[in-house]
Amino acid sequence: MVADFGWKLCKKVGYEDIVALVKKIKSFKGIIGSFYEGDKSIFQYCHQLEMVATSCECYTEPCLKKNGAGIKQLQIWGCTLDRFMKDAKYFPNLERLFICHKEDCPDGYYENGAILSRLKIVEME
Repeated sequence: MVADFGWKLCKKVGYEDIVALVKKIKSFKGIIGSFYEGDKSIFQYCHQLEMVATSCECYTEPCLKKNGAGIKQLQIWGCTLDRFMKDAKYFPNLERLFICHKEDCPDGYYENGAILSRLKIVEME
């Protein structure tokens, strides 16, 4: 089961309602977007994620890094490859990586980062 917490949903539904849903449905395997209330994130209630599609600021959350070993697919918006390199060690089982960054942010090289031996697909925009 994959949940899409897009900005339209965030405007209409309260944080507590989404937390209740996530706690009730423990089988979430993927989240698209992110859902916050202040500094509290919905990611802290999802411990078995295999797929995450979110922004650069969200993927570096401690709760996501803590459970990063289970994540197989990661889609990050607003991130550069050299920025991801610093956190790649938290995602050792990654099989698919999609990175899209803004044109005004120069991308760097992936040097001396974690070896992602299971990585099969890399998409960059």
